[in-house]
Order: sequence, then C-alpha cells, then structure tokens
Amino acid sequence: METLKCFLKNLFNPIYWYRSYPYNQEWDDYLKTVIEKDMHVEIIDEYTAKIIDDDIIIWLANYPYASFHPYAPNNMNILPSRCTTRKFANHLVKCLRKRKKEKHVIKHKTDKK
Repeated sequence: METLKCFLKNLFNPIYWYRSYPYNQEWDDYLKTVIEKDMHVEIIDEYTAKIIDDDIIIWLANYPYASFHPYAPNNMNILPSRCTTRKFANHLVKCLRKRKKEKHVIKHKTDKK
C-alpha cells in the first residue's frame, strides 16, 4: 500500500518525473537504512550534507531531480528511488529539527549559570 501511495504522489506531481541520473538499487537500500536506523545527517552547506555514521557526503541541491546522490568520497551520478527521495528529505528535516532543539537546550543551560 505504501508503494502505491508513493507512486500516485509521484505520478500526480510533475516535479518528480524528470531524473538527471539513473536509479541505483544499492544506493536506494543504503538511504533506506539511514532512515530506518535514524542515522544523523549534518548539513555542511546549502549543497551538501554528511551522513555522520558512515562519513559519506551527499549532494542536496537540485531537489528532487538530482539530489541525494553520493558526492564524496566518490562522486557517483546515481539516485535513490523517488519514494526514498521523499522519505530522505523528511529525514533531513527531522535531523535539522533535532539539532535545533539540542542547540536550544544547550543555550538555556548556559544562560542559567
């Protein structure tokens, strides 16, 4: 059911139709693992982010048609599935919110001294 739901979202949203690079099953499975294990992803700049646990840098820009491909240590022009692209974008937002909340807590602890 989840796959059908994602397929329909992509079908009726033209922004997901075009892809700059080919799909890669191994990369798709890896990003699904990052999401499932709730691995932390740290934003480096407006173009890249780092999967902390595995020290892999991914490309963020050009969402969704060219984003989330491995950028370093090896720049590979491969993409996850459209469904994983959506899920990984949500995972990034979750990581950003968690990081913002941590900074807020640290700030309040230092203010009390």
